[in-house]
Amino acid sequence: MQFSQKLALLICGCVLVLGGLCLIQYRLVRNTYRLEQTAYLQQVKQRLADKTQSLSDSLNHQVMSALLNHVQGDLEKNQKPRLDTFQQHINFIADNYRRDIANSLAHDNLLSEMTYGLQYNQIVLYNGQKSDTLLSATAKPLNLTETPDITFFIGDGLQQSGFPLQINNQIKNYRLAVWTKQVIFAPHWQEVMFNRMALTLVGSVLLILAVTVIFFLVFMALLQQKKIADITTDFANNMTHELKTPLSAASVAVKSLRTPEAKLNEDWYNELLNQLDGQHEKIRRIMDSVLTSAIDQPLGMVQLREIRLSSFLKEIEILVDDSGRELRCEVNDDILINTDPDILMVILANLIDNALKYTATGTPLHIYAQTTGRILKLSVEDYGEGIPPAYQHYLFRKFFRVPRPNGEHIRGLGLGLYLCRMQAKQLGGDITYQRNTFGGSTFTITLPYDKNELTTGRG
Repeated sequence: MQFSQKLALLICGCVLVLGGLCLIQYRLVRNTYRLEQTAYLQQVKQRLADKTQSLSDSLNHQVMSALLNHVQGDLEKNQKPRLDTFQQHINFIADNYRRDIANSLAHDNLLSEMTYGLQYNQIVLYNGQKSDTLLSATAKPLNLTETPDITFFIGDGLQQSGFPLQINNQIKNYRLAVWTKQVIFAPHWQEVMFNRMALTLVGSVLLILAVTVIFFLVFMALLQQKKIADITTDFANNMTHELKTPLSAASVAVKSLRTPEAKLNEDWYNELLNQLDGQHEKIRRIMDSVLTSAIDQPLGMVQLREIRLSSFLKEIEILVDDSGRELRCEVNDDILINTDPDILMVILANLIDNALKYTATGTPLHIYAQTTGRILKLSVEDYGEGIPPAYQHYLFRKFFRVPRPNGEHIRGLGLGLYLCRMQAKQLGGDITYQRNTFGGSTFTITLPYDKNELTTGRG
């Protein structure tokens, strides 16, 4: 099974686990919310009973007596009882009670922002088997207290009162049934719920976040391990490829040296020795690069001396001339710099070698310098395709190589730019990259320079 398939399965598994955890936490929070709401209502009911029971009972008793008198009066007049104007009568009776109830709630922390309501929401008058609905359950209720917006129904009840009445010399027995309902309006009850559940909510969120972070770290670690494995594989392949050529050449030279013809021909013998020495030098440079990258510090000590930059670059021109490419050097002859020429030569040789490998045959290379105050900038510019922005951030990392189209292989270990930056810092400077106006690459070496300010342009 490929790594991508294993990763996909792992992601699916983690998503399922995370989804299950979220569902469990959701049910936990929902059940906690219901329990807290039930406890909250029980607490509110208990407090209301303590604060308003006697007042609401007295109010209900007086309103019920007034309602009975009102109904009896209409019946004695041989009229059907009507309650159209009875709310006004209730308001007159309940005025003092409403004020006292509001004051009692205001002095309680739990009830201070609530409004308490006591209602008659259905009234039926019975006469034997007959009934007459004076107030239907769907009509506007009679409010004994203030008229609140309803948040919770906290109680209901039924009270009945019978009375005999003589009408047309006949005594009739009436019964009045009144359904009551107690309600409250609590504008901020949800905030109270969330405050009470804060610990549960925070714990659930933190648990989900912790699991998510753990999964993310696991994925990052897997991807990092995969990246390291890929880098290791690429390094082994590149190392094999880099060593194969000089080792093969050295093997051929050794076999040739053992032939009688080579021993008899001194010139050929010396040429084979030179070839063997050259291949040995290539292998040594590869080993030095790997060793330097392994210990993350340059080998050897910096030996500074003053050099004339224009003369120094003549040696670089020889390297480019051997490849059949044109090198344009634009450096002022007056620039003298204190540096280690061997290290600077290695840096420039690496940059030139990269430019030759990654640009088309026949395109020129540019080297130009700019000096400002105590800074010298030495730039190597080519006319290639440049490096895509997505890869520029990784240019100076160990073993990184820009992917080539169609799997094209170009020799190298991915250590050149990494070592260039390390050596530039060894000289007290740095090296940077930018894409030039031609679309190619420009690598700029920044070095300390303590001559007078002087700028040399590219012309």
